[in-house]
Amino acid sequence: AALPSFYSPLFFAFAILLYLLAGISIARTVMEHKLVFIFSLTVFAFHFGSPASGVYNYIYLCSLFLLSFLFVFTTPPAEINRALRAFGLPKTTAFMLSTAIASIPYFESKARKVRIAQAARGSHAVLPLILPVLHSLFARARKLAISLETRGFRP
Repeated sequence: AALPSFYSPLFFAFAILLYLLAGISIARTVMEHKLVFIFSLTVFAFHFGSPASGVYNYIYLCSLFLLSFLFVFTTPPAEINRALRAFGLPKTTAFMLSTAIASIPYFESKARKVRIAQAARGSHAVLPLILPVLHSLFARARKLAISLETRGFRP
């Protein structure tokens, strides 16, 4: 089942328009997440029947990535929680999803700081990047759990 290819260029133009309206650099977003775009290009360019359908599907996927990055980095977690509650999700599920989405920018900023520190030491390996980031994420989760427990949050 291929992704809808006819609307791919329109969808991509819509994503670019939203980035322009939000005042966010699309080039910076692509450069910061270039591995995602390169990986998806290799997957879609070589695993579909024709190169044209692979390119259309790649454009469609890039548009989805760009729009999801835009959503995550411009929407406050409280708004996400309110929208999920309006859709009828239980309070705990809405809180869990909004907290997970809110953790993405934190994860990215922490990874950027660790990457800069590792590059200053001359290391470009992936493992020295992953371990400190995971450690800080688990520490943040532990602090959040303690905070929720002290405030009487019951699932």
